[in-house]
Amino acid sequence: MVERKHVEEMHLRRGDMDLRFIINHSHGHLRFMDYRVGSYQEKRDALDELAARLRLRKVFTLVEKQDSHNWRSVGFVREGVYPAFFRTADAYTMSRPFRRAGRSGRAATSSPAFRGASCGNLRGSVSISWRTRAPAAA
Repeated sequence: MVERKHVEEMHLRRGDMDLRFIINHSHGHLRFMDYRVGSYQEKRDALDELAARLRLRKVFTLVEKQDSHNWRSVGFVREGVYPAFFRTADAYTMSRPFRRAGRSGRAATSSPAFRGASCGNLRGSVSISWRTRAPAAA
C-alpha cells in the first residue's frame, strides 16, 4: 500500500503555463503560488481539472488587489484582504470552492487541461508548522 503524503508541493506545466502549488490532501485544498504565464481561463480550467482528479474542496491563492477582478471573472471569489501585504498593494485571498469534492458549482468546461502537461513533485516535501502567541498581559 502506498501512503499518500499529507502535504505536497507540486507543479503543472502545459505549453507556456507553469503553475506551482501546495496540495493539502487531508483538507482537500490546493493553494497555487506562482501563476504568471497563461490566460486566466486556461489557468482556471487546469485547476478545475486537477481539483476533479484529486477530489479537492477548494483552490485558492493570494493576488494583488488590481488582479482580483481577473480571477473573479473566471469564477473565483474574494475571501479576505491582507492590508499592505505587497510592497505597493493589498493582497486578496481568492478562492474557488467546490460543492462536492472536485466539482465546482459552474458547468464543467470541455478544455483538456492536462493534454500535453507534466505534473510532478518539486524537490523535497513541504513542512508546515504553526506558531501560537501567548495572549498579551493585561
